[in-house]
Amino acid sequence: MKILNKNNTSVMFLIIVAIFTFSPFRDVISWGSDYAGYIMQGKSMIKQETGNFINKQIFLSELSIKPKYPIYTPIGMPIIIGLTSFIHNYDIYLVRLIVPASVFFTALMIYRKTANYPLFLALMFLIHPSIVDQYKDAVLTESLGMLIFLGATFIKNFKLKTILYILAIFIRPTFFLLVVCDLFFTQKNRFVSKFLFLSLNLLIINFFTKSYFAMNFFGLYRSPKTEFESFTLVEIFYENIINLLTIERLLQFFQEIGHIIIGFSNPFNLFFGLVFISAALIRKNKYSIMIFIFCSIHVIWDTPSFIRYFIPVIPLTILWLDAEINQLKKFIPVLFFSSFVLSGLLFLNSVNNVQYQTGPHESESIEMINFVRDLEGQKIISFHSPRTLRLLSEKDSYWLDGNIFPGSLVACYSLKENCETIIGYKLIFQNDHYKIFSP
Repeated sequence: MKILNKNNTSVMFLIIVAIFTFSPFRDVISWGSDYAGYIMQGKSMIKQETGNFINKQIFLSELSIKPKYPIYTPIGMPIIIGLTSFIHNYDIYLVRLIVPASVFFTALMIYRKTANYPLFLALMFLIHPSIVDQYKDAVLTESLGMLIFLGATFIKNFKLKTILYILAIFIRPTFFLLVVCDLFFTQKNRFVSKFLFLSLNLLIINFFTKSYFAMNFFGLYRSPKTEFESFTLVEIFYENIINLLTIERLLQFFQEIGHIIIGFSNPFNLFFGLVFISAALIRKNKYSIMIFIFCSIHVIWDTPSFIRYFIPVIPLTILWLDAEINQLKKFIPVLFFSSFVLSGLLFLNSVNNVQYQTGPHESESIEMINFVRDLEGQKIISFHSPRTLRLLSEKDSYWLDGNIFPGSLVACYSLKENCETIIGYKLIFQNDHYKIFSP
């Protein structure tokens, strides 16, 4: 392949670094349950059981006062997981390999397509703390979506480019903004026609996904109040504009921009975030404009943290750096040195702390999951990570933030929650990390 011909030694070096940075985290995975949602949805789509899946999701969602999880996610990642199930059989540790594979091929693309210091820029991306942090959390969509989007930007054939655009949007619908930016900068004379062509394709495909899977391609984020689910998304954005645009929210936005760029929490992240966004607006580079528009839409997305959604900012920033490198030449040695030293120190810190990572990989978690799986009958269980427990135990689970659903079990994480005995309930399982109560 052409991408391998530039310098095989450098490519092999990047492979070794990718394996080295992922290896310490290969046997750990967090309770963060997005990956579980994608896997369960992918199973239902392949088995053509999406109607049952959606009904179950709505039922479990309505057991919570403020549901944390969508009814169904954008369809791109679930379809990919479903179509590749013959390789991984829905094993969470094998599915999670999508992340380091996407990171490596993105690094390879950066190496192949950047004009200045390609190996250093690819390496900067590969070992960036915000990139490495994905491995234990199994953040699937951002890295794969970004790989596909970048692939589209570098391809000249517009039909193939459009297919990759659509696939990236199917994985992360917010990438529609990146696609529009890329069309604007690369198809200026034909922007309107190309934009309409892309939009028409999305509408046609959405008609088919709605007909075949009973799903919009962009997901459904809460129980619909109307027959027209697309209105629900409009309602959510409207409510979020009213409720979320606060000074505190904007400060958090800039702090987390600083966090994603620097790679760790520190008192100066607010300053770094303000400087970074200001520079993006001042320079008006293709990639800086992409970063600003892409990040800004998340201010009105209801999430406790922006960090995972900002992961695409890292490769876009590196491409921006490559485009602006002539203005920064005197700072390049200091930039590379400080970046590699900081990334190395934070990597060592992550490796030292990986033993404290909680998740379904722990022996106590495995014991608890096996106990739940072996329970007779159709049990419903409340748990702090309901989708992951549901995937691994094959028992229905919901997020408890109000009254206990009548007849349901309560699984409690005793290291972080108050696991006092519930009136009218009895303790049926206990280990060092978990307690399970039954009515």
